[in-house]
Amino acid sequence: MALMPVNNPKSLWAYYLGFLALLPIVGLFAAVPSFILGIQAIQVARTLPGNEGHGHALVGIILSGIGAFLSLGCGCLILLGMFAS
Repeated sequence: MALMPVNNPKSLWAYYLGFLALLPIVGLFAAVPSFILGIQAIQVARTLPGNEGHGHALVGIILSGIGAFLSLGCGCLILLGMFAS
Protein backbone atom coordinates (compact mmCIF):
# COMPACT_ATOMS: atom_id res chain seq x y z
CA MET A 1 0.00 0.00 0.00
CA ALA A 2 1.53 3.27 -1.14
CA LEU A 3 1.15 6.61 0.58
CA MET A 4 0.36 8.43 -2.66
CA PRO A 5 -2.04 6.77 -5.11
CA VAL A 6 0.01 7.14 -8.28
CA ASN A 7 -2.31 4.83 -10.23
CA ASN A 8 -5.37 6.98 -9.54
CA PRO A 9 -4.61 10.66 -10.28
CA LYS A 10 -8.28 11.65 -9.95
CA SER A 11 -8.11 10.86 -6.25
CA LEU A 12 -5.15 13.17 -5.80
CA TRP A 13 -6.88 15.96 -7.70
CA ALA A 14 -10.00 15.49 -5.56
CA TYR A 15 -7.83 15.61 -2.44
CA TYR A 16 -6.00 18.80 -3.41
CA LEU A 17 -9.11 20.55 -4.71
CA GLY A 18 -10.91 19.56 -1.51
CA PHE A 19 -8.36 21.49 0.53
CA LEU A 20 -8.59 24.37 -1.92
CA ALA A 21 -12.38 24.36 -1.46
CA LEU A 22 -11.90 25.49 2.13
CA LEU A 23 -10.64 28.89 0.96
CA PRO A 24 -13.32 31.58 1.01
CA ILE A 25 -12.96 33.05 -2.48
CA VAL A 26 -12.35 30.00 -4.64
CA GLY A 27 -14.17 27.51 -2.43
CA LEU A 28 -17.26 26.91 -4.53
CA PHE A 29 -15.31 26.76 -7.78
CA ALA A 30 -12.99 24.10 -6.36
CA ALA A 31 -15.68 22.15 -4.47
CA VAL A 32 -17.69 21.05 -7.50
CA PRO A 33 -14.77 19.51 -9.45
CA SER A 34 -13.42 17.97 -6.24
CA PHE A 35 -16.72 16.25 -5.58
CA ILE A 36 -17.03 14.96 -9.15
CA LEU A 37 -13.43 13.74 -9.29
CA GLY A 38 -13.79 12.11 -5.88
CA ILE A 39 -16.81 10.09 -7.00
CA GLN A 40 -15.03 9.04 -10.19
CA ALA A 41 -11.89 8.08 -8.26
CA ILE A 42 -13.86 5.89 -5.86
CA GLN A 43 -15.49 4.12 -8.80
CA VAL A 44 -12.08 3.52 -10.40
CA ALA A 45 -10.61 2.29 -7.10
CA ARG A 46 -13.45 -0.21 -6.69
CA THR A 47 -13.40 -1.61 -10.20
CA LEU A 48 -9.65 -2.01 -10.76
CA PRO A 49 -7.82 -3.93 -8.04
CA GLY A 50 -4.40 -2.32 -8.66
CA ASN A 51 -5.67 1.22 -8.18
CA GLU A 52 -5.58 2.87 -4.80
CA GLY A 53 -6.70 6.24 -3.57
CA HIS A 54 -10.02 5.47 -1.96
CA GLY A 55 -9.03 7.42 1.16
CA HIS A 56 -7.77 10.45 -0.73
CA ALA A 57 -10.96 10.53 -2.79
CA LEU A 58 -13.13 10.25 0.30
CA VAL A 59 -11.28 13.10 2.03
CA GLY A 60 -11.70 15.19 -1.14
CA ILE A 61 -15.45 14.56 -1.17
CA ILE A 62 -15.84 15.44 2.50
CA LEU A 63 -13.74 18.60 2.25
CA SER A 64 -15.58 19.71 -0.88
CA GLY A 65 -18.89 19.41 0.96
CA ILE A 66 -17.59 21.40 3.90
CA GLY A 67 -16.04 24.00 1.58
CA ALA A 68 -19.23 24.39 -0.46
CA PHE A 69 -21.27 24.80 2.72
CA LEU A 70 -18.89 27.43 4.07
CA SER A 71 -18.73 29.30 0.76
CA LEU A 72 -22.49 29.39 0.40
CA GLY A 73 -22.87 30.47 4.03
CA CYS A 74 -20.35 33.28 3.63
CA GLY A 75 -22.02 34.36 0.39
CA CYS A 76 -25.42 34.48 2.08
CA LEU A 77 -24.02 36.51 4.95
CA ILE A 78 -22.42 38.97 2.53
CA LEU A 79 -25.70 39.39 0.63
CA LEU A 80 -27.61 39.76 3.87
CA GLY A 81 -25.19 42.47 5.00
CA MET A 82 -25.51 44.30 1.69
CA PHE A 83 -29.30 44.36 1.72
CA ALA A 84 -29.75 44.95 5.46
CA SER A 85 -28.28 48.43 5.40
